[in-house]
Amino acid sequence: MYMDERSLTLLQEVLKNPSISNQRLGEKFHLTRRQVSYSFKKINEWLLDNNYSSIQKNNQGHFLVDPNVTLLLSKKDEADAEKEYLPTEKERVHLLLLMILTSETALSTSHFTSALQFSKATIMRDIKMLQQLLKKEDLEILYTRQNGYQVIGDEWQIRRKMMELIAEVHQMFHGDNYLRKFTSITKETIQQIYEKIERVEKKLELKFTDEKIFILPYVFASMLRRIEMGKGISSYFQINYNELSDTNEYQAVEILLEGVADLAEEERLYMALQLLTSNVSYQSVLTENQLPRLNRALDAMLTILEEKALIQFKNRMELVEKLSLHMKPAYYRIKYHLTMSFMIPDVIHEEFNALHFLVKESIWPLENFIGETIPDEEIYFITLFIGGHLIKTGEITQHKKPSAIVICPNGVSISKLIESQLAKLFPEFHFWQTMSIREFEKTAPNVDVVFSVTPVETTCKLYIMSHYMSFEEQQRLRQRVMNEVFHVVTESLDLEQLLARIEQHVEVTDRSNLKKELYGFFQEKDRNKVTDFQKEEIEYCLEDLMSSNMTRVVKSVPNWHTAIELTAAPLLEAGFIDQTYVNAMKSLYPEIAPYIVLKGNILLPHARPEDGVNKFGLSILKVEDGLIFNGKKIHLLVVLAPVDKKKHLTAMFQLLTIASNQQVIDKLKNATSGTSICQIFKENLTK
Repeated sequence: MYMDERSLTLLQEVLKNPSISNQRLGEKFHLTRRQVSYSFKKINEWLLDNNYSSIQKNNQGHFLVDPNVTLLLSKKDEADAEKEYLPTEKERVHLLLLMILTSETALSTSHFTSALQFSKATIMRDIKMLQQLLKKEDLEILYTRQNGYQVIGDEWQIRRKMMELIAEVHQMFHGDNYLRKFTSITKETIQQIYEKIERVEKKLELKFTDEKIFILPYVFASMLRRIEMGKGISSYFQINYNELSDTNEYQAVEILLEGVADLAEEERLYMALQLLTSNVSYQSVLTENQLPRLNRALDAMLTILEEKALIQFKNRMELVEKLSLHMKPAYYRIKYHLTMSFMIPDVIHEEFNALHFLVKESIWPLENFIGETIPDEEIYFITLFIGGHLIKTGEITQHKKPSAIVICPNGVSISKLIESQLAKLFPEFHFWQTMSIREFEKTAPNVDVVFSVTPVETTCKLYIMSHYMSFEEQQRLRQRVMNEVFHVVTESLDLEQLLARIEQHVEVTDRSNLKKELYGFFQEKDRNKVTDFQKEEIEYCLEDLMSSNMTRVVKSVPNWHTAIELTAAPLLEAGFIDQTYVNAMKSLYPEIAPYIVLKGNILLPHARPEDGVNKFGLSILKVEDGLIFNGKKIHLLVVLAPVDKKKHLTAMFQLLTIASNQQVIDKLKNATSGTSICQIFKENLTK
């Protein structure tokens, strides 16, 4: 009995969220009610074939799943794995290409039909799709009777594609089995290379992430096989010998090459590059000569970010050190254009969009250090890392709490973000430091609850979750944990349904914030039953903060400090700030500083929340004659009074967007009243 991709996806979703309804499953995965029912019929048949209980539903409509099913999905070495899962069209194409790139013999369609157990017509359609895929990579597939199917193109590009494929196939259900079968690499070979990589870890005093430790043996085995086939690196000019040859990773390559005949220098450098670009979960010593410069670049980036975002990092040195650890492999990925493209989940966009924009505005010291433009994917990982740090900062660990741990096979930035999100979502728990799967299996920590993004074997209470949880998914996970761990019974809360009812009777002007406020209100009951619970924070938009009462227009100002005083006056009069905040701004900026000039169009003087902010607010001043900075007249001043590190980030993002739009700036220059200025802002806001 086969498990297809759709059935597997639904089973994994139910393991994460047993209270989800068939209707919601259909909406989430774009399936009809009939398709959902059919998939669960197939899932139950598959479970029964594997001697597990079928999935049932209780009186509340919640799924009842045998806890041992999680163990079934976590098993890595099923002898008959290919009999349990049916690869999708996309997965078949990946397997075909991997087979072609790693095969030592000439391959024909009969080899493919035999390996995949699909018809010749299906395989020919897959090959056609493969040709289209390779065309985008400047590669092509060629067939001759003598050599069979081959991929033609630059070896650098071919290997990059091969490494992407190995990572993709590893993510499949029973991916290890498919990797061994379609690369024809034996278990013994993989184990030998795995042991060498563990020695490399000891030599370099680091730990590769679970994801990397599993795929690196296949990467190096496949690479060595292509070298033996005469498929060597020809783009030698892409590798900087001086930059790579003095690294510890270059020396560590000798461990991997034990028992391998003489290898060309460019191949040794290429293998060192793979080690350098591999994600690590921690590293004890960083000794390369350029790392002090990297740390200075990171520190400069954080300083600019603080100035632009009106925040101040706590534990700043700790953040620099952890960013340095993340950036070491990222440096070589960026330098040698090895960043793999991926789709950034929408929930990440929603939560960190404003912060991401500000990080992009502050990233140039790192780009100057590396000498390359940093791809958006890499900037997003930096954003996740900083966002996780901001969430975690100020966290108080209380004693006598149930203990929990997060298991994550990914790199530092993702695991820290997940840990920070869960610590905020569940202040009732004391969280251990995040572990990799390897660390968890070796240490078996005695905790009450395990949160994991992948099934793991454990006797503890286990909750499977997504890497990136939306607001609704966080809500459901909290409700489930509160019910099962603390026995706090809460009614199922459908905020969308509640909002729809409210909108039938009143006009809702800010749906997102109302939703968060309602969620915080209903959580109040849980807090009294367990422990103090932090309300969901609300990020304010400019539209929430702007009013004509806080916006003024003057003909001219005698000097810079008078401009600060006039801009801050509405906030001071309304009690949003004290005079100490105005004094602090004047002290910090005896003259206009470059980092408070947004895109050359808006001046943004500010101080710290503790300098006298009583309530979050914003005021605007338009000076018709303008203030001169670097030979240019600037007509708009904004004073933003932040109360913490995060609530103002969306407003900052919107201010930067407005400042970048010259057409909007020109309209604001021509505005003659506070009301018209507010109207222009609101008409052009990006949320």
